[in-house]
Amino acid sequence: MLDTTAWTTRTQTRPAAHSPTVAMLASLGSGRHLLDLSGRLALGWMGRLAAALADRRVNIVSARARQGAPRQWVAAFELEPVDPGLDLAALDFVSFAALQPARPPALEPRLRSYRLERTEGGLRVELRADDQLGFLDGILRTFAACGLFPDEMLVETRDGEARDAFVLRGIGGSEPPRAIREALDARLARLARRAAPGARSR
Repeated sequence: MLDTTAWTTRTQTRPAAHSPTVAMLASLGSGRHLLDLSGRLALGWMGRLAAALADRRVNIVSARARQGAPRQWVAAFELEPVDPGLDLAALDFVSFAALQPARPPALEPRLRSYRLERTEGGLRVELRADDQLGFLDGILRTFAACGLFPDEMLVETRDGEARDAFVLRGIGGSEPPRAIREALDARLARLARRAAPGARSR
């Protein structure tokens, strides 16, 4: 059961025509917290949030995110600070997702395996990798380099292994052309080869 005494809420002001962005944080015990983030979020928000958390040495243990209407998101993240003394309630998650700070070079993720397939209107990517701080930021930057952004995301870490799945589309929700799919496939294959020579998509 959630410890609801730990809930905090942050709201970022938006124009009246749009819903506000709201972040709510709850303690799950044992040093872990649940972050609920909802409202209007700009393109690339996942990467900005993941980068800010990695910079503060906060692990994303699991995450679910889904876009409803354009730019309207509902997301939940299970977080665990590497440093026990970090006060997550003092962090401004809405600003992390909304602002475009100067971002240092990302970790180049290493993949155990990946699966890439076309879905209706987009691409589905499934990844397996050793758990790495900053992995989500690195993989989101890999997608963005191909002009691809998540429409849905499911992130999970089990026994030291990241098991992530994404539905990707182009800017404005466009369907990625074949050339983009091939470019992403090549990038993911290189990341898999770096982790284990001879690894390939499955």
